[in-house]
Amino acid sequence: MIHLLEFFGRLHPMLVHLPIGILTLVIGWTFVFDFHKKKTFRILNFTLGAASLTAAASALTGFLLSKSGEYDETILSRHQWLGISVATVSFLMWFLFFRGLLTKGTLKLFSVLVFVLLIGTGHLGASLTHGSNYLSEPLSQIAKTDDPHINFASMDLSKTQFYPDVIRPIFEKRCVSCHGEGKQKGKLRLDQPEYILKGGKSGKAIEPGKQEEGELLYRIYLSLKDKDHMPPKEKPQLTEQELALLRLWITTGSDFNKLISSTVTRQQLDSALGHSNEQAVDVPANEPPSPDWDLVNSLIKKGVSITAVAQGSNYLSVSFISVPKESTQLMSELLSLHQNVLWLTLSDCKVGDDILLSLRQFNNLTRLSLDNTKITNLSLTGVSSLTGLVSLNLKGTDVTFDGIKNLAELTKLRNLYLYQTKVSKEDHERLKIIFKNTRIDFGDYTVPTLETDTLMVKPSKK
Repeated sequence: MIHLLEFFGRLHPMLVHLPIGILTLVIGWTFVFDFHKKKTFRILNFTLGAASLTAAASALTGFLLSKSGEYDETILSRHQWLGISVATVSFLMWFLFFRGLLTKGTLKLFSVLVFVLLIGTGHLGASLTHGSNYLSEPLSQIAKTDDPHINFASMDLSKTQFYPDVIRPIFEKRCVSCHGEGKQKGKLRLDQPEYILKGGKSGKAIEPGKQEEGELLYRIYLSLKDKDHMPPKEKPQLTEQELALLRLWITTGSDFNKLISSTVTRQQLDSALGHSNEQAVDVPANEPPSPDWDLVNSLIKKGVSITAVAQGSNYLSVSFISVPKESTQLMSELLSLHQNVLWLTLSDCKVGDDILLSLRQFNNLTRLSLDNTKITNLSLTGVSSLTGLVSLNLKGTDVTFDGIKNLAELTKLRNLYLYQTKVSKEDHERLKIIFKNTRIDFGDYTVPTLETDTLMVKPSKK
């Protein structure tokens, strides 16, 4: 029975447009036609009747829909009562008109009242469905241009808070229309820290420090065709930079108060963002043949994130971070697209030296992320053949100086990330001499402790 009522409740968005259209027509007619004539009287009488019945049906289905618990109670209550008022006034107007108790002037007054109620009801309904700023948002954007990427290179990280200044704007732009004060789809709110940590009907949205356990990143990286993908495919999607920043914020602890400088270094930030400043030099001018889109869509359905590096480009950016355990098998399926894959991300995936043969075939790669994988120096023999590499991330792997020095043939390499590897401090200077034109990040930096940081001392367990 509950599911049946839920079904009828979901008819509300469809039914609600009927009384709106019919009543708008009636309002216009009352100011144009003389309804003392028998024919026009019948037309208005029928139209008013249809408007009253559809308004009542809309109010009833809206009441059933409200029981889902996904909407802000204050806005919902106002919307409900205004909707009931529209149905009530429409029915009263129809009854009095049918009885011949309305003068032309009174009919116009009723029309104005219904119009005002429709405006109020519609605005609150849009606020529930699309967010409280749904109506005013276009006006606020008149003087604005498209939001550019955040330029972290010119930003003072010691004065920029990670959540308030970077992450919250992403949530506000991409998420709160469905997960905010007015509407909580899946009983999830992403407009306040306490609600973000609480999660929703499907579980926790984020698990601080653990990117693979929260629902937020999982749903964002689902295929666009998947019904659980967020944001819905008909809405603007997160940019690559926004995705990278969300992932970095979650993996570094999801703190709501700390400054960026007390959470990550600029090198770590550059690494997580995929070195967006390199795009001009790591996207070749010559285009490869069009990829096999059936294969692309098949891999996307299996959880692989695949996007074009630029609009209209045949070059692809491929990430396996949503399917770390299946990455080796899926890499073998990706081989047919080796000419098209320009950027490849295998961060945190369950791959090791068994991926060597596959890597050698992706000869167009300019960005490769193998951080936090099980590869060793053996895999670097395959990487050394990728002469177009501009960026290589080997953070958290077991590679050593002996393996890294064999990459000297990569003359285009501009960024090399080696922190938390087996490269000893004594070999840092030797590698800088070998890679004269490469910026090497060894991770030999410290994150300062600020006055805003807190230290909690807990008693030892006995």
